[in-house]
Amino acid sequence: NMREVNSAMQSVFISASRHHGNTDYRVPTMRQSLISAFDMLVLTAQRLNWNAVTLDRLRREAFERMEIAFTISDLRESWAVSVDDLIEARKRLFEGRHEKIVERARALIHQQIDQPEGSLPVSIAEIASNLEVSEGHLSRTFKKITGVSFERYVVDKRIDRARHLLLDPSSRVAQVAEKCDFCNPAYFAKVFRRVVGCSPTDFSKHPSLYDLSRTLTQASERSNSAVAS
Repeated sequence: NMREVNSAMQSVFISASRHHGNTDYRVPTMRQSLISAFDMLVLTAQRLNWNAVTLDRLRREAFERMEIAFTISDLRESWAVSVDDLIEARKRLFEGRHEKIVERARALIHQQIDQPEGSLPVSIAEIASNLEVSEGHLSRTFKKITGVSFERYVVDKRIDRARHLLLDPSSRVAQVAEKCDFCNPAYFAKVFRRVVGCSPTDFSKHPSLYDLSRTLTQASERSNSAVAS
């Protein structure tokens, strides 16, 4: 909760002013306390594997701001700006980390679904364990970055593979269902119809027709979403 983090970090200045006194002649001692406090924040960030170059820059800029602050008001402003910069760096770091987690999760999903001999079962527990994150964290992060749930993404990828297999005239629906890790042909047909808009049999007979229909539907959904936003 970055709002709570920001509030806690800003309270450091309040604690320092209570300890040293809220008058301008106490600025030098307050400055040293705040510099020490910021140094501790940077050391903590280093232990959490933040980017060292970024931290060195933020530390240098924070110290420079506080060194030229000669009133309580100036010191408060320099601390606030330095804290904001540190929080923004944290946001950028973890947003990038989230995107990397989702990118790796997608690669693992595709790897298991695109097996030549047939799709392997895909579970969020297994993917999360492979990425060394919790299932809840992966689920929330995946939905935030992609806009769809982990489970929906897996189903869509399995149906995409089924569509590709059904382009082969010799493919049978039951065989495709098995290769795409569906428990039985009836369930496969139900999910396929929900995603594609037709039965697997109809798609295999007229794939170009239903691909065009699906493309138009997706375009319409994107257009409606853009208007709504």
